[in-house]
Amino acid sequence: MMYYVFESPYKIVVNTDGEFTTYSSTPRKIMCAILHTIGLFIYCNEVRKSNLSRTTTNPVDYLNAFLKTTSCIHHIIFVQTVWSRKAQFLKLVQHLASMTRNDTFRAVNNGNKFPLSTAPPKWVIILLTYLFPAIAIISTICLHGLPLKDDTLVKVFVELRGSFFEKRCNLERITEEERQHEHDIEYASTPVILISYFLLFSRILLSFVTDALISMVILSFYCAVSNLMVELRSESTKLMITVDMFSELRNEYENLTRLCDLVNSSISRLMLTYLMETVFFYSVYLKELAVLDGRCISVQLWIGFLFGTFCAVFYLAAETSSQMDQAKIILTNFDVGGIDQVELVNVRLKLQSKTFAISGNGIFQLNYSLVSAVRVQHHIDVFHYQCPVSSPWLTLLMSHSIWEAIHQFPLSCSSSQFRDDSI
Repeated sequence: MMYYVFESPYKIVVNTDGEFTTYSSTPRKIMCAILHTIGLFIYCNEVRKSNLSRTTTNPVDYLNAFLKTTSCIHHIIFVQTVWSRKAQFLKLVQHLASMTRNDTFRAVNNGNKFPLSTAPPKWVIILLTYLFPAIAIISTICLHGLPLKDDTLVKVFVELRGSFFEKRCNLERITEEERQHEHDIEYASTPVILISYFLLFSRILLSFVTDALISMVILSFYCAVSNLMVELRSESTKLMITVDMFSELRNEYENLTRLCDLVNSSISRLMLTYLMETVFFYSVYLKELAVLDGRCISVQLWIGFLFGTFCAVFYLAAETSSQMDQAKIILTNFDVGGIDQVELVNVRLKLQSKTFAISGNGIFQLNYSLVSAVRVQHHIDVFHYQCPVSSPWLTLLMSHSIWEAIHQFPLSCSSSQFRDDSI
């Protein structure tokens, strides 16, 4: 997907012998470099436009500045990863492909057959492949107004000013009288409009492709680990398993541990900035998501989609780490027939020494409890007590709900077995 939308300078292909190679062309590299350069230039310009000073008193302005800075760093790391870490990406794709192939089956003693690992359904892969670029196009066209006549190309590109880089529901420069005569508004020339759309699309596409990469990697990892858990739970009902079955399960578990190392080594910095971007995103846009007043529905849908993506990624990361811990416990408690007890003890000690963590593990539960407390308290104050509090975060600080959210955090995880270690 990244290759076909000009966000990756190379494409990973499979040869007839099953080996993975990379393919790239000079025109595609040039187009990819142009899109990345324009996208990063606009991100850096947004940071430059923060306009913070010592007289700034609104904390939301500081949070918004931190969000823009984190987003800029996040996408700089993404571009650097795509261009300079091809070998690690190739290893990651090879390992994911080997763990998610579903054409190899293993027969177990009771006659049933389990796939070695289950890949995400094809419709899920196709949907995620084209969903993010499609939303980038829709966001560019629907959420932003056309440049007006006085919005020159230099003004739009260098200064990021004008109606084009302001969301439609935030346009304050068009008065009510002008809104009644929108057909009389003079817009910029066609070349300026097309170039402006290309500039903004480069920025939005870079953002959504970065999210797509993280989502696909975590989803594939989660599917592979979930399938291993199905097999382990099936075998754990037996009083004793054979040495061959134990070796196969252990080898698959070792493959997953190597996959975990590859994920952390290839996108660990990307996940860290992704986590920071999510926290600041909550801080700035939670009001837009929590207050449903019928205005700016398109913007709320866009924010809701991003919110759902953030939650899904952190939830899958937490569940994957938790299931890896569960798999370790199940493997260490197997009774294996026909194996030397000293060797079995050594295997168990090696398994118990393994630890796993994906960036964002456990963060989803804390964020979920915090957001729930904010929304509930905000609605109580505004609708029940008619409290004139305009920000749910001010409501949170005034009511000390953050302590309630932190106390609720262990309770939200108590229903999942073996979750204490991952927390």
